[in-house]
Amino acid sequence: MYINKMIINIILAVIIIVAASGCGHSLPKEQNIPQGFASYEETETIRAVSSSGVMYRIKREKNEPYAELAFWKEALKKRMLDAGYIYVKDGDIKVGKRSGYLLELAAPLGTQDFTYLIAVCLQDNKQLVIVEAAGEMVAFLEKRQTIISTIEQLEL
Repeated sequence: MYINKMIINIILAVIIIVAASGCGHSLPKEQNIPQGFASYEETETIRAVSSSGVMYRIKREKNEPYAELAFWKEALKKRMLDAGYIYVKDGDIKVGKRSGYLLELAAPLGTQDFTYLIAVCLQDNKQLVIVEAAGEMVAFLEKRQTIISTIEQLEL
């Protein structure tokens, strides 16, 4: 049972971390990691995990093709729903001092359900900041408010 849960967590981590590492300026780490999470990689991308296996990541991507936040909201939601994720809810969120978009999804995996949260904002006209968090639904719900609060207080 423990090995199966560990394998599921590893698979989830791989799914979350598939995209390329961010580029540009590094983000201050300590202020941008939710309480109860530990950073586990030293790169331009912030990666952290909780003891219950909830994954957290902040990365930067080029704003290519150049678009406003409204485009990225629609594109993100369409892409994730087309990929088979189940829509839970979405809405506006402050990412630090910037306007952003928050999308919450669900994904059944074997006998467990997983939650996947994605927040996106424009750092400037050239970069997007993407915050992702995912984990088994019960474990994720215990960390959800801490994750949301951290996103709202990000120092970009």
